Amino acid sequence: VECEPGYELWVDGCFLPCPVGEFRYGYKCLPCPVNCQRCVGSYPHECVECSNNYHLDMRHLCVRDCTDGFAPALDGVSCDACSSYCKTCLSKYRISCTSCFE
Repeated sequence: VECEPGYELWVDGCFLPCPVGEFRYGYKCLPCPVNCQRCVGSYPHECVECSNNYHLDMRHLCVRDCTDGFAPALDGVSCDACSSYCKTCLSKYRISCTSCFE
């Protein structure tokens, strides 16, 4: 089965693609998780492309891009300061340093 240009094959038919920030769920489009542009489901780890100023972390979740000295907070939308021992970090705790001051 082949779809007309501009349509996508989904299980039993051809459909218009879902808008950015939504994914196909049967015959309808549902919203992607927060801060996610493209996804394959509604769970946070099902995002495949994050919104601007966000990136996929090692858990495959969209988290805020933070500058040196800060790391994404657990809420994914804000940044926490690194420990004073860290130049860069994965979280605010001292054991999470990824680089140190010289």
